[in-house]
Amino acid sequence: MNTPLFADRLRDPLGQAKMAAAVAGLFGFTLILIALPRLSGAVAQVPAGSALWGLEEGVDVTPFEFAQAQEAALEATFRDPGNGSYHDDLGALLLASASVEPKGSEVWEDRLIRAGLSFRAAAEHTPLNAAVWGRYAYALSLRDGFSPLVAHALEMSYLAGRLDFRVLPLRLSLSLRNWDALSDELRADATWQLRTAWKYQAAHSALFILYVNLGFAERVILRDALSEDAEVLATFDKQLKVWLRWHAPTDLRSRYLS
Repeated sequence: MNTPLFADRLRDPLGQAKMAAAVAGLFGFTLILIALPRLSGAVAQVPAGSALWGLEEGVDVTPFEFAQAQEAALEATFRDPGNGSYHDDLGALLLASASVEPKGSEVWEDRLIRAGLSFRAAAEHTPLNAAVWGRYAYALSLRDGFSPLVAHALEMSYLAGRLDFRVLPLRLSLSLRNWDALSDELRADATWQLRTAWKYQAAHSALFILYVNLGFAERVILRDALSEDAEVLATFDKQLKVWLRWHAPTDLRSRYLS
């Protein structure tokens, strides 16, 4: 008895069903192989995500949890190096850990350098993420001041998203504190962002938190950039007082209303 040729098997209904099942199984297995680094990275990233959530919500994060989170974030970038969000999270954790070290110390400088490298990697993988570019600019500025590289990263942040509420306070803070060093284009971007954000009620809390944490000179610049209309500034002051009394974090409320 002759063995059926491959083409004959394809003509047979049972052979077609088996072939379809085999192809589907192979395709599914291929998808699993493709997804494995991403899935592996996601599992490794869980402790880092928990620590970042705690920092954002003001929950105390122990030194052990901090160290565990950084290790997990670093492992996630090794398992899935093409995922920009993992590099972004690692940079954020390194930036936060640098903030508790004495400024100018070797540990402080090392963590800022590593944070900058992580944000740069994140920007390479997610070049249209305005928040990543903003954090990259901020991390560089802490160590090097307002350098041409900081200006470039800030410009890229505005190009990626002129009105991005996630990075609005950070970009404006960086811009206002280095106003004299900004190009005319960056000043125009900061002014536009400030005036446009004021039109959105959802952005008011972020603007108020920014305002009360600025120095006197930066507050003057903000007010000048916000509007030339005295009525707008009067409304800003009135709503700021209401926010401080009823919505501000306790530490800000006690500092400014005592």
